[in-house]
Amino acid sequence: MEAEHLNIPWDGPVANVGVVRNLPVNTSDRSESGGLGGSVMLRLAYSNVWMALGGTGFAILAILITGLPFRWQAILLPFLITYAVYSADKLLGSDDEGDLLNDPVRTAFLARWGRALSWLATVGFLAGLVIASMEGLVVLILYVAPLVVGVLYGIKVLPRGWRFRRLKDITGVKNVVVAVTWGTTTVLIPAYVCGTGVTLLVAAVVVFVTLRMYVNTTYFDLGDLKGDRAEGVQTLPVVLGFRRTRTLLHVMNVIAALYFFGVILVFDLPLAAHVVNAAALYVLAFLAYARDENTDLNYVGDVVADGEPVVVGMLALVGTLLFV
Repeated sequence: MEAEHLNIPWDGPVANVGVVRNLPVNTSDRSESGGLGGSVMLRLAYSNVWMALGGTGFAILAILITGLPFRWQAILLPFLITYAVYSADKLLGSDDEGDLLNDPVRTAFLARWGRALSWLATVGFLAGLVIASMEGLVVLILYVAPLVVGVLYGIKVLPRGWRFRRLKDITGVKNVVVAVTWGTTTVLIPAYVCGTGVTLLVAAVVVFVTLRMYVNTTYFDLGDLKGDRAEGVQTLPVVLGFRRTRTLLHVMNVIAALYFFGVILVFDLPLAAHVVNAAALYVLAFLAYARDENTDLNYVGDVVADGEPVVVGMLALVGTLLFV
């Protein structure tokens, strides 16, 4: 199918990149990755709903592994704040030419649907703000903190002339910041909403989620290598090279699995917890797909890698049901 030109009706930040307004995009490539299902999954990914479900997935993990009593607020709040943060990052921070090089289809999608998505994210965030405030000050702080981190991460808010104007530009730091934010938000919100607060086991799960998300966020830098290099962003793959970074992620994946196995032994967790470690095989699969810097990782990243938190939550649920 010939590439078609997308006329962008929205005048938001993404559309301000001149190239996007008349962007040639082969719209068949991505959807054919998985047929109709692939097209639906990409729309869920581009709209950030898929990432938000990941927040819920880790919240489910935290509840089941730590034995917390279930409350709907514990899984809704991580969903809402994840959706708000990633929507803000993509819509307000996607004014770089690197985004056009790395993922032009996503950029065009955001330019077309940006206004509607920004309204959804705003309404969702405000609804979550009300719910979080009813759960107490600690939950409210945990809910708002990721948005503050997200602004510092993706938007150039620091003064001109500074070497780094956003966390995204600092080599290695941005991956740690994103991973720690995921770990604290998706685990501690359920812990406080469900009444236990921070315990040793809860802290251990925070570390596990942080390790998992460090691998996940750095994986996206592999797919963004060409765009980041062209833009001068010093990510780990730009500094270390593609293959060394991929090897590092393989090592981190093993470390995360071994760490969680140790958590299971130390806290004498039930057999259900072992099922969660199957996530290491899932991660191994999409790491192996990244053969070199010419491999198109957009679909795999947006759908498969971003689906890891959902898979982890499902594994925790399946393990609980099997070994109840």
